Amino acid sequence: MKGTILSNLIIRAEDGKRYTFKLEEIQNLSKFSYTEEHSLDGMEVDFEQGKEDENQATSLFILPTQESKVTPHPAA
Repeated sequence: MKGTILSNLIIRAEDGKRYTFKLEEIQNLSKFSYTEEHSLDGMEVDFEQGKEDENQATSLFILPTQESKVTPHPAA
């Protein structure tokens, strides 16, 4: 499922529903750098609906877009 991070660890999905998530559920977070100034708000993500709690998003991946506020770490 795809959606957009609104704020305060909430995603608005393409189906119009809102899902909560935990930062540790973002599988590729280590590939990005972000700060309070460059938050995750507005980022597009791909995620799965939780099995135990269907209002919980799990296994999130940040989808890089041209409008991204967070930037990928430079390749080493």
